[in-house]
Amino acid sequence: MRGIPTMHNGIKYRSLLEAKWASFFTRMEWQFEYEPFEGNGYIPDFLIHGDNPVLVEVKPAATRRELLGHTEKVERGLRDIWNSDLLIVGVSPFVLPDAQRYMPVIGLLGEAAERHYRVNCDEFNSGEPLVERAWDWGSAEMFACTMCCPSAPSLSHEFMSFTGRPCGHYDGDHHKGALLLTRIEQEWKRACNEVQWRGAA
Repeated sequence: MRGIPTMHNGIKYRSLLEAKWASFFTRMEWQFEYEPFEGNGYIPDFLIHGDNPVLVEVKPAATRRELLGHTEKVERGLRDIWNSDLLIVGVSPFVLPDAQRYMPVIGLLGEAAERHYRVNCDEFNSGEPLVERAWDWGSAEMFACTMCCPSAPSLSHEFMSFTGRPCGHYDGDHHKGALLLTRIEQEWKRACNEVQWRGAA
């Protein structure tokens, strides 16, 4: 399914959905780059810069299952190229609603995992990785990092590291302040209005 090419802030995005996310990232005050480099037959949509940078893939997905269906392609396209975290987002920041969560969920976050070795004397002593786990996937929870001054929007993995993305701050769980869902909703609406499709001229 082909998207509608959309100009926003001097950049021509391949789809209206990508332009919406670009506007949203700007409103979150994240520094980002569009289509930052080529992978293995794959180009990531965005790179969010910071001490803990994140590559972002945008998909027209409306459920967690649909988002999970894209993880294999993203991993294959970035294996041996990218060693940091990945974020897959869908049609809005509310693809994965969960009333029980303290933090709003805006997509899937793949945390870069370490290489694992089989404990067999000959194989282990060779020092060569025989089993590789690329990324551990879970919900991307959005919070206000209280270690940023002033507090800034950040992301963390639902069950892996508490490290903030993209700021990189970490002090256990104590840096995670509440980021009101209403603010995210409002900023997303503004982003959508800013790049609203107006049809052919």
